[in-house]
Amino acid sequence: MALAQDRPVALLCTSGTAAANFYPAVVEANLARVPLLVITADRPPELRHSGANQTIDQVKLYGDHALWSVDCAPPETQSSTLALRQLATLAARCLARSNGLRKGVVHVNMPFRKPLEPDEEDNLTPGDALSVPGVSSAPTRSMEPEEAGKDCFHTLLRECNHGVVVCGPGTTREFPAESLFEFARAIGWPLICDPMSGLRYERDVVVACADTILAARPKLAPVPDLVLRLGAVPTSAALNAWLDSAEPEHQIQMSPSGTWADDSHRTTGFLQAGHSLLKAASALNAGSARHAIWWSRAERATRKVLRRCLDEGDWFDGAAVAELLNHLPANTTLFAGNSLPVRLLDQFGLPQGRRLHVFANRGASGIDGNVSTALGLGYRRAQHPLVALVGDITLYHDMNGLLAIPRLGLAATIVLLNNNGGGIFRRLPVHEFEPEFTDLFLTPHDLDFSHAARLYGIGHILADSRHMFLAALAESIGSAVSSIIEVPTDSLEDLRQRDRLIEAVGVDLDRLQAEPR
Repeated sequence: MALAQDRPVALLCTSGTAAANFYPAVVEANLARVPLLVITADRPPELRHSGANQTIDQVKLYGDHALWSVDCAPPETQSSTLALRQLATLAARCLARSNGLRKGVVHVNMPFRKPLEPDEEDNLTPGDALSVPGVSSAPTRSMEPEEAGKDCFHTLLRECNHGVVVCGPGTTREFPAESLFEFARAIGWPLICDPMSGLRYERDVVVACADTILAARPKLAPVPDLVLRLGAVPTSAALNAWLDSAEPEHQIQMSPSGTWADDSHRTTGFLQAGHSLLKAASALNAGSARHAIWWSRAERATRKVLRRCLDEGDWFDGAAVAELLNHLPANTTLFAGNSLPVRLLDQFGLPQGRRLHVFANRGASGIDGNVSTALGLGYRRAQHPLVALVGDITLYHDMNGLLAIPRLGLAATIVLLNNNGGGIFRRLPVHEFEPEFTDLFLTPHDLDFSHAARLYGIGHILADSRHMFLAALAESIGSAVSSIIEVPTDSLEDLRQRDRLIEAVGVDLDRLQAEPR
């Protein structure tokens, strides 16, 4: 819900391990800069370290994953005016901090003594404690860089004729899409867009195939003299490897929240700035089209190969993801699970000429709570279709999240890519080591997910062909009935199909490079 609306949502729980169960969500929200207010009930201080039931040390439980941690005093029957004013101020400050310049998690630990039931003589209503004047929960304003920083950036744009803009996950949470398109159009630089950037699907002018292009022929890509990085670290391993190895003279990060997003530490300059700086730079017209022309030609050639192979070739997990994108209505909420699904979306998710709202938990990239996150998005965006694209280990890990579907009356389509284990690890060198690889990494489970669907009262459709998959999508998306569409695949054959496709793109890129310009 917080991810969908970009505003704080409160999580409340009882004491003990209930608070620990929030930990994966807290880690994700911290790294993804999602505003969360975590309020944990606690036993009173005199019961801590005493062996009391359901009592653990909850003070600063989430460590550095919380922007701020507060351990409150236990409430009193006759609270002073100062205590009530402090509570009102605390509530406002917690909201402001979680939704501030750097959004994230605020943890409020609230111990209570028995009796927990309200005193019959206590006439304090829930709103009274917060009705203190002069307290505001408005978030801190983003600070634009000083003129010297702006001048330096403009000078770089004038001096660097061949640049690219890399838009990572969450870019449009900090920069309006239109300002980015205007900047790229004016400066003549390509926009390399992550599937969760907020820019990939509506406009056809973006570079959507960077993962395949750079996996196929990274050395053919012209080295830019400036890379402008926006948003979080990109999903694509090939793109990140290219950014690390190409060594452009300048790699500039720009973020109004001041959040670092470069795990290769290639950044040569950081600007804590927003879209107004890009808007001012759009008037410079300082760029060159040479890099943009190469990326445009490579993008067209790659899309042609992808469409031919995905639409007419063998059925595998990448083709299923491509078909899913092709058949999503405008404004669909699409959640991509971690591990393989989000990478398949990155490689095979082409622009669709319509707006799609695509989300993923890429802060820490865990599989924890992926189903629950998707359903929270669907609950907040109930007027739009909800589709969750997840793998089998991810669904297994959060099957209990499916209970939200009947409880909240949600309509969801869950596309389950079932390759019977951790197929993502086939891409790593560890796949050569047997039997450890199968036992400890691939972890086949042989589960029948139709039982899980039946347990929670939702539909289940086994789609083991393109025809059955398209029929299942037509039946489920936009329907009032929730369904799991299970797509069984073979992870080894899926990987071979992907490798063949990348090599086919490489052949076309070689031919393109040899053509006179």
